[in-house]
Amino acid sequence: MSDLTNLQKHIFTATLPGDDVSSPTSQMRDKIFIDTDVSLKRKNMSSKIKATDFAIACGATVDENQNASFVFRHLSDDQENGNGGQNSDVKVINPHICLKNSALSNEYPFGVYRITQKAKDDRTITFADWVWPQRIYSDTFKLDSLMQNGDLEKTGRSFPYSFSDSGEPICCDEYAGLVDGKMKKFVRFTPKANPQSTFSDGQKVEAKPYWFEVTPIVWRIENGKDLIENISTRNYSNIPNKTPIEIIPVSGMLVGLPFKENEYVNSNVRKFINSYDGYADNGFLDYSYDPTKIRRNSKFTVKVDDQPMTIDEQLKFYIDNNFSIMLHGLSGIGKSRRVKDIDPQCVQIQLRDGMLPEEVIGKTAFNDETKESSWIEPTWYKRIKEVCENDPKHNHVLFIDEITNVRPYEQSLVYHIVLERSIDGNQGKLPDNCVVIAAGNSPKESEVASPMPEPLYRRFNAHIELPLDLKSWLEWGSVVVDDKPRIHPLVSSFVAAYCDKVFYTKYDKEKSEFAIDPRGWEQISNIIYNNNGVIREALIANKIGAQNAKSFLAFAKIPLITIDDIMNDNVSPSDVPTDINSRYALMLSFRVATMEEVGKVREFVGKCLGKEQLATFDSLWADTDEKAIFLDRLDNQQENDY
Repeated sequence: MSDLTNLQKHIFTATLPGDDVSSPTSQMRDKIFIDTDVSLKRKNMSSKIKATDFAIACGATVDENQNASFVFRHLSDDQENGNGGQNSDVKVINPHICLKNSALSNEYPFGVYRITQKAKDDRTITFADWVWPQRIYSDTFKLDSLMQNGDLEKTGRSFPYSFSDSGEPICCDEYAGLVDGKMKKFVRFTPKANPQSTFSDGQKVEAKPYWFEVTPIVWRIENGKDLIENISTRNYSNIPNKTPIEIIPVSGMLVGLPFKENEYVNSNVRKFINSYDGYADNGFLDYSYDPTKIRRNSKFTVKVDDQPMTIDEQLKFYIDNNFSIMLHGLSGIGKSRRVKDIDPQCVQIQLRDGMLPEEVIGKTAFNDETKESSWIEPTWYKRIKEVCENDPKHNHVLFIDEITNVRPYEQSLVYHIVLERSIDGNQGKLPDNCVVIAAGNSPKESEVASPMPEPLYRRFNAHIELPLDLKSWLEWGSVVVDDKPRIHPLVSSFVAAYCDKVFYTKYDKEKSEFAIDPRGWEQISNIIYNNNGVIREALIANKIGAQNAKSFLAFAKIPLITIDDIMNDNVSPSDVPTDINSRYALMLSFRVATMEEVGKVREFVGKCLGKEQLATFDSLWADTDEKAIFLDRLDNQQENDY
């Protein structure tokens, strides 16, 4: 079992009511204990909980609503209150735990957690690493087949489904594997037939094998009224150090522990829950805490992650791991820009027809005095060596641009660089932390493009096709650099409003019409910024043509909703754009909001642009820990206002 010494220091010890301080057992202060019916009544809470399917299969006594009672933690607690300890037949036991606020620290001693708050006094917390068999899986045949084929394999963990007369746990093994497209864990168990018991879906409990999915335990925060109004991963530190966070599972966890209801202090129940007297490696935490890592298939020792990756995430992976890659895409789509965003120090070789060989491979000089030849390094090679030597802990990019837009002769100049990571076989070796990335167009996209020779094509570790993605470009343009968005909000709004008509147009050499692309709109943005926000028709027309320039200037005269308008309540419903791209661009323009402004801006986004836009705004605006903490506290404050 796992070593829980470090975890248990984050749990408060409890002094149980009725403990005899003269008894030897009084020295055993409980870290985990059992709530009583009486203690729940003091809190004005129900003594009933929902029993899990696993608890029902193990023999839990439930009513018609699948509810089950808590076990008494101490008889004297109830005798003192006139209850007499009559509920001795209760079998479902839920451990009550008091956590210190350090348990919610950034170190995640209990694993990553999530807090759900339906109302001020209705909060639950779920730790990803505290698990238990809970839900029945309907297709027993499927899981049996997966187990027989080796696709479900034992993890080495187990869970108690009963206990012997001596109190020893009787366990069933845990299995893990890929089920329904996701990595899941299960236990297989055959219960005793009980005609009066039904699972949560209404089916009768039969004496046949069942599979139960192992999932994180949902805990209810019992003493929410004593804590701060909201608890989250970012404001845990506001909880007073001496105030425990009392949690108890929402559903029944353990069943069948033998004990006498008037001897809890000396019972095996207490020993099992707290790992006393022979239970050091068999307590509740040892069984419920999950230190295992699921493998997709142990035959290959890999894990499948089905989450999609962005282009930038793919690029970063290849660069970090020193894998050469080739970028394909339309001219002006942003191939160079993406590389420079990830590695601002990248060194570029711009290929062109008719370029001199020495520009790429250097040249040889003969010394008449020494009668010896020496190699003179090309400029790019000197620069990439300098960049890599100055920052040896990071990989840096040698970017070969327009590799397909030159003739085969010019392409041949970089063969050795890509194939052998050197200028030729004897000299010009690339630094170990140099990554080669090339970019170009395919022949179907550009008349000047040439097919890439097969050996060169196969040498790259990956080929990435860059699509025309307006939403991604708008998001990239909204990033604040040097106190302003990369793309001027007017440009973003215009492109979002007209979409495919202006985002990218093909060049027609016969008509000599202006061609527009994402790189061109970045240039328009720079013109506006460099002219201090003054828009001159001639400067715009020189890039996108007279007709497009007139449309752009006309659009510029339409009032654009600004943060100042929102702060001054100077926005009417008719000002809000109706098409989805324009609304998205408007939301992105608010990314520059300050902490003093963001509260009112978020209120406007949520009300006028929708919850989906608000969620995107939050994820983009909170790009630092400071902003994330501020936003979380702002959320808490707004929830408390209802």
